[in-house]
Amino acid sequence: MAVQSPVDLADRRNLGYLRRRKKSHSIAEVGVRAAVSRLTGVGYTSAMKWMVSLLLLMLWLPLQGQERLAKGPAPAPAGKGSQERLSTALEWDRDFDLLLEVENQPTRAQLLLASRIEGLEQQEESLSQQLADLKARTAALEGTYTTEALLKEMLRQGVSDLQSVQRNLKNDTDRTQARLLEVQAELARLRREAGR
Repeated sequence: MAVQSPVDLADRRNLGYLRRRKKSHSIAEVGVRAAVSRLTGVGYTSAMKWMVSLLLLMLWLPLQGQERLAKGPAPAPAGKGSQERLSTALEWDRDFDLLLEVENQPTRAQLLLASRIEGLEQQEESLSQQLADLKARTAALEGTYTTEALLKEMLRQGVSDLQSVQRNLKNDTDRTQARLLEVQAELARLRREAGR
């Protein structure tokens, strides 16, 4: 079986679409669709959008030139550049500022990355607080000779002996610390990716 190029597949899709959509398409329209797909290497609709944009631009540019010619040349003030050059420079400056403004808008991927970083920062803070609480509870059990702290911890965990309380606290501390390290590593990777 011969391997078909993506353009050939696009041609076949266009022909199939035309057969399903309408039976009354002319051969010229089918040929235009196939030629556009073959020339551009992309689908018909995206290529047509670009072509329409280009045609509109080609129509708009001469109209702009005719408007400027209809206005006539502005008299140049003595010793200064012409008013037309000044207005053109101001237009270019404004357009350049608009381009910079559009360019500096965050993309969807950047917004998603920022939200993931924010979520991981909140998770890191929560895990840090949880780890500090677990360490404080462990220290309270080890540093006291009274049964009050032990009783509170036994009731909190629902166990009946000191070894189970200590083992559960150690397991929770280890698990929380491991998760905190994972979150910090992921956060560092995402911050590098974001360029922070």
